Amino acid sequence: MSDGFGKGPTGSSGRTEASRHQAESGQERALRMRKRTIGHPVAALIAATVIAFIGFVFAALGWFSGTGNVRFQSSNGEWTHREFRQKGEDFLWIATLFEAYRVKCWPSAVLQRTTVRPTWHDWDHWFNDYSEPKWKVPYAAPIRAEVIYPNHTAQGAKSCASQILQIQEVDDARERAIRLYGRGPEQVKG
Repeated sequence: MSDGFGKGPTGSSGRTEASRHQAESGQERALRMRKRTIGHPVAALIAATVIAFIGFVFAALGWFSGTGNVRFQSSNGEWTHREFRQKGEDFLWIATLFEAYRVKCWPSAVLQRTTVRPTWHDWDHWFNDYSEPKWKVPYAAPIRAEVIYPNHTAQGAKSCASQILQIQEVDDARERAIRLYGRGPEQVKG
């Protein structure tokens, strides 16, 4: 007999042995499902780690492969230089050196970029920010091959560009470079 609360006189819930077995099977099934899903977060963590590692490798390859290191020359071909970001020689430094060269050596010289802008299917394309001022400098084919020491002539004699600059000349050239070419994204702080 039941007392109205689902329990008989013995205190049992009235479940039969079969229903208790089904309930245990449901608990076992839930436990099995829980064990099966534990592997999914681990797999997701491994996948995220692998994807992050691949992204890091691509970023490192882009940084160290020199893809952002653009080459420049003067329109007369007597001055050449290139960016070398790992040494801090960014576009603003290149533009400053060129402006100093222009004032001291060749006032009618024009800065030209000799690095071709990569197309979308080239590796280098994906590691460049084409809104930077260096890509707004007009492209020209190199007038002569860049020599080992770009501020010297091919014969080894020092050119005008290799003259030592005074601090005031560098400061003036930097101001002109900022006025003419703008600041690159890495110089916004200064």
